[in-house]
Amino acid sequence: SWPLSGTAAGLEARDLAQPEATYVHCVTNINDNTNANSINVAKLPIVETTTDSGTVVRGLSKSTVKEIMLESVLAQQGKFGAYGSPTDVKVKKWKDAAPNQSTTNNNNALIAEDLGTYQVSFVTLTPGLRESERVLLTSIRRVTSHNTTTTNHKNGGAASLVMLVTGTTRLRFASQQALLEKVS
Repeated sequence: SWPLSGTAAGLEARDLAQPEATYVHCVTNINDNTNANSINVAKLPIVETTTDSGTVVRGLSKSTVKEIMLESVLAQQGKFGAYGSPTDVKVKKWKDAAPNQSTTNNNNALIAEDLGTYQVSFVTLTPGLRESERVLLTSIRRVTSHNTTTTNHKNGGAASLVMLVTGTTRLRFASQQALLEKVS
């Protein structure tokens, strides 16, 4: 079990003796029309695919996930971009969203939609400015508020992405994969 980190901003658990860690990262609906690269969480393009058994699953394209990661987790203000922009960023679908995995609260004002789990690999710089190859498993949920009394959000509500980001170094990924999958 990994203890919660007392020094992290937000919610993070990590193995202090090893590079494995997991944390929660939130991306709010930051499309304010002042930044050409901003992300409109409420209007993310959802891709629907049909499995071999005929089940329709919803998720995000690899290019959309890469954009989200570059603008948040891998950005200068993100966890892995503080010492320079990560390079060689690659995204692949790891696990489809479970079919019909949207949940609502009692008054249907809050909707959480499972958008799947993605593997993101990249090269980042450490505080000592050494290159570190990293692999993350990132589970993504879109949470939307449809509170009709809220007037300051267009399209009926606010939206956020809640991402559980779990990862390690590329060299340790294969040996830690089962644990990382269980956490994510």
